[in-house]
Amino acid sequence: MSLFRNLNQAAIDANLNKNESKVFIVLMNQTLGYGKTSDHLTNKHLADLTGIRQDRLPIAIASVIDNGLFEAKPSRYYQFRYQIASKFLEKNPEFFTPHLPKNRKIPQKTENIPEIQNDSLKNRKILRKTENVPENRVDPPKFGILPNITLTSFNPTSIQPQQTVAESENLQKKVSLPEIRQSDVVVAADKIVVDLPQAISQEQQSCCLKALQGLTFEQQQRVINVYKIKEKNDIIHNPVGLFIVLAKAERNGSLSLPKSANTISHPSHKPFVSEKEETQKKEENKDLSDHFGRLTWLKEAAQREGKLFLEFANFMQMNAYVEDPKMLLIWLKYHAKKDNQTLEVLARSLSLDWVLS
Repeated sequence: MSLFRNLNQAAIDANLNKNESKVFIVLMNQTLGYGKTSDHLTNKHLADLTGIRQDRLPIAIASVIDNGLFEAKPSRYYQFRYQIASKFLEKNPEFFTPHLPKNRKIPQKTENIPEIQNDSLKNRKILRKTENVPENRVDPPKFGILPNITLTSFNPTSIQPQQTVAESENLQKKVSLPEIRQSDVVVAADKIVVDLPQAISQEQQSCCLKALQGLTFEQQQRVINVYKIKEKNDIIHNPVGLFIVLAKAERNGSLSLPKSANTISHPSHKPFVSEKEETQKKEENKDLSDHFGRLTWLKEAAQREGKLFLEFANFMQMNAYVEDPKMLLIWLKYHAKKDNQTLEVLARSLSLDWVLS
């Protein structure tokens, strides 16, 4: 039997516990697993390999040694030198693998293969690679280097006779080109005839021309007209983006000229808003926020003064803010949600029950 089997059988007969089995397996792996009879280990290293606490490790090591599986001796550099028990080594002293040749170089020898039964190859011998090779052998090309091969070029004139100048001219006359209508001509991006507005910079002109690519002259002129109307009534911050949207709408057939200078019917552009309408909307929003702010101030001031909401509004001559039921209802819903109260409880506390009716 081998040394490995003898050690395993002895460990089975010893009936080791869990910690003792871990110590035995680690010691056998550190010695026999690496082809050695002994190994130098410290208690800390052995505890890391086995996963056993250091205070319980000496008991497990002592049990393995007492059962005659391993021997321990003090080490000069480490704490202990653990060796396979001598009784196992006496039974099987040579358990190492045989030494390989130096640098793993195996001498190659030529062999004579016996004669082949085929008559055509009879009395011939097959040579090994180490035998002499004929000098006229062509080596295969290396990777990335093409062999010196001469290729014959194909000349079509050698097969087909060349045509004379007169024959080629007659052939071109016979070919009839299709008639091209002006409406079918598509202007290229670099040959656009239409003039772009002067407000567009030279850097943006190339992008605008690319946006108009594929459109006829009439379609491009229609896009330019819509752009000019937009430019007169509004400030254009991104001319290239506007050209792309207008050209896309023209391709889809949804672009139409505006009826007046103030409106554009294209769906991608909202109607132009005059300055008066914009200022009027800002004033309405300001009045709305101011109205809600005054109501909130009345509510907090009435609570501080210990008065009713409507009574304090009358005292401050601010009855105009508590007369609109729609505004009060919106304001009550906002504060009811903010204060985590029901709408009825908040309205009753401010004497605004009539708003809910």
